[in-house]
Amino acid sequence: MKTNTTIFSVLFLLTLVFSFMQKDIQVFASEVPSITSNYEMVPGESTNARISLENMDTVPHTYTLNFGQLPEGFNGYFSLDGKVINSITISASQKNLINFFIDVPLNTSATNMSIPLEIIRDDGVKESLSVSFTLNPNYALSISSSIQSIKAINGDSIMLEIGVTNTGNKDLTDLSLQVDPPYKWIVENVDPTNLTLKPGENSLYKLKVTIPTSGQAGQYPINISCTNSDVTSNSISIPVNVSTSVNYFWWITGIIGVLLIFTILYFKKHGRR
Repeated sequence: MKTNTTIFSVLFLLTLVFSFMQKDIQVFASEVPSITSNYEMVPGESTNARISLENMDTVPHTYTLNFGQLPEGFNGYFSLDGKVINSITISASQKNLINFFIDVPLNTSATNMSIPLEIIRDDGVKESLSVSFTLNPNYALSISSSIQSIKAINGDSIMLEIGVTNTGNKDLTDLSLQVDPPYKWIVENVDPTNLTLKPGENSLYKLKVTIPTSGQAGQYPINISCTNSDVTSNSISIPVNVSTSVNYFWWITGIIGVLLIFTILYFKKHGRR
C-alpha cells in the first residue's frame, strides 16, 4: 500500500511539473497570437496591420521586433503612437498594440505573399509569425519621363513629356497631372487636361513651363504625379539646371548705366545744394 502511495505521489508531482511546463509554453505563445488574416496591399502604397503583444510574466520584458526576409523592393517598419520602433518594453501583465507597415513597390509582380515577423524577448525566447497579403491591382497607375535632367536659361520656356500607364485591371477616368514647379515658375499648358486609360493602356502628357527672367542660376526640381479619385501614381522629379541669361545681365547693366549717367548729369547741371 505504501508503495502504491509513493508511486501515486511521484506521478502526481510529475503531472504538476509537466502542467507548469506546458503553461509556460502556452503563455508565451498566447502573448503574440499567430496572424491568419489576409491583408490587402495596393501597388505603390503602404499597407498596415497590427499585433497585440502581451507580457503575461510577473516581471517586465523588452521585445525586439524584426521582419524576416522581405521580397525585393518591399520595406517594412514597426510603429507605436506614431513613432517608428525596433523594440518595446512592456510591464508585467500589460499589453500593447503595435502597428507594422509594409511599403509595396509600384511595379510588383507578386499577387500573394507571406511576410514573416519575429519577436525576440530579452530572455532569448522567440516567437515567429506569418502575415499573408494579397495584391489588389484594381487601381494602379505609374508615370515616367525619359528626361533625366534639362538645361535652361532664365526667361525661357521648357517642354516636358510625361508618360502615364494604367498598370491595374480597371479603367481609370479623369486622370489629371499634378505639377509642383519651383517658386514663381509658371505651368502655362498641360495637354491633354485629363486622360482616360484602359488596363494596360498608356499615353503622354505634354506640358510647358516658363522660368521667370529674374530667376537665379542653380538646379531646381519640377515634381510631377498623376491622380484621380481612385488612385495616385508615383511621383517623379525632373531637375532643371538654370543659367543666367547674358542678355538679362546686359539689360540690368544697361539700366544701371543709364541711372548712373542721369545722376551725374543731374548733379553737374544743378550742382550740390
